[in-house]
Amino acid sequence: MSDGQILNMRSASFNGLMSNARGATTEGPVSALWNWVLSRLFLFPASPDRSYWVEIKSAALASNHEPDVLVIEVRFTNNSTTTRQRQIFIAELKSSREDTTRGWESAETQLGEYLHENINGANRLYAAVGIGTKVVFFKWDRSQGPPVRYMDEMTPMHQGALDFDRAPDRRAIEGFLEQIKEDGWDRSLS
Repeated sequence: MSDGQILNMRSASFNGLMSNARGATTEGPVSALWNWVLSRLFLFPASPDRSYWVEIKSAALASNHEPDVLVIEVRFTNNSTTTRQRQIFIAELKSSREDTTRGWESAETQLGEYLHENINGANRLYAAVGIGTKVVFFKWDRSQGPPVRYMDEMTPMHQGALDFDRAPDRRAIEGFLEQIKEDGWDRSLS
């Protein structure tokens, strides 16, 4: 099976970061993996009309009061002298030891709370929970009014967790991140 174009086993950096995240007992190695992945997929190549700001919360400063990952899209306005910023993606990361039913449920609940308090005041965003080398992507939508639970606003974009360790999943992860890159701005405005 063919590998991802960027997320592939031919990259020594990706291999090393993935290996560290695989058995991580802390969030640090998982954050490092996501930092590498998002910087490769969002920051390069640069576009003349839009760019991305990727913010990964330091594992040393980790708290339960803010998301671990933010991707903000920056676009020039019509006059090309000022910019607008929109948060398009939020993720909650956990160590591999949280790869349990309870760990996933807790991370999804935490993510739902962050989404509800997003900085855009948007009603729709993309999001993900990453635990070790695994990830689940979500579409978040609160346009229908307040939910009973924050998690009720989140819809998985695929069946089950995807794993950076599997070539077909790496291609799928790249595809979801490209979709977020292409559609995130418009989704956050709707």
